[in-house]
Parts: sequence; structure tokens; C-alpha cells
Amino acid sequence: MACAAPIGCNYSVQASNFSLMLDSVMWTSSQTAEMEILNTWSEESPHNYHNNTHTTKVFNCPGAKLFVIEFDPRCHTERKYDYLEFVNHQGISHKYDQKVGTDSWPLKVEIKGSKLEFTFHSDPSNNEWGYKFTVSCLVYFNTRISTFIDCELMSMGGETLHNHKGLR
Repeated sequence: MACAAPIGCNYSVQASNFSLMLDSVMWTSSQTAEMEILNTWSEESPHNYHNNTHTTKVFNCPGAKLFVIEFDPRCHTERKYDYLEFVNHQGISHKYDQKVGTDSWPLKVEIKGSKLEFTFHSDPSNNEWGYKFTVSCLVYFNTRISTFIDCELMSMGGETLHNHKGLR
């Protein structure tokens, strides 16, 4: 799937505005290079989500430096047993469960890289509202990419790599 917006899209943000970097590198006020959004995806579970679900999706955006994930304030999963997990290109994993808007699950998360894997897992009992979020990939303004903005949601047979009910 090609990017919805060309590299000269109308969205830009200041790197100094990023509040949370998850791979132990914090932006400083001296790093204010403009960034622009290459692509944005929306993901949403059924409300309430189903028990025994395991869904994995990979967001791939060559040339991107950062993913910004913004969660709907209604996001809620069963504590400890049902969770969302994001793994960056370095294999650093970040899990979110219970309720969004807390210290352990902020409304907005920023993760460095050009590839991001998302997993949602629910166990066989109890469920809550679920999840809804957008993922945007960003690149430094005026960065040249050798191929024509090949941003894609990698998938097999639709939008989902794995979506198995009955998985333990």
C-alpha cells in the first residue's frame, strides 16, 4: 500500500516537542529539526474485544526516523492478561494494559525507527473496551528516500499477519 501523502505533505512537527522517547534517547531543546508525517494508519479492536485473540501487524516505513502512536482515551484492557505490545527495530518491547491515560499507558507514545511491530493478546476470560489508535511515521523534513515513499502495512491476506482465536 503506498503512502497516502507524498513526501512534501502538509504535516510537520518539531522534534523538540516530543515528550517521550522510548529507546533511552531523549530529544533536547537544541534538537529542533522539523519532521514530517509520511503515513498514518488507524487500528481498532472490536468493542468489547473478543477473548482468545492474538493479532500481529507490522508497520514499515523506509526512511522514517520515528513512529508516533496516539491512543483513544477509552482504551482499556484486562490488567496483566490482555495487552498491547509494540516492538521497535532494535527489539525493544513496550507493553500496555489496563487503562490509557496513566503513567504506565500514556495517551501518546513515540518510538524511534522505520519498522514497528504491534501485537494484541487477550486470554480466555474477561474483556474490556479494547483499543483504538493511530500510528504515524515521521522523517526529517527534506529527507530523500531512494524509492518512492514505500510506506506499507506488511500483511498476509488482508490487514492482519496473525489473528487467531483460540490461541493460548
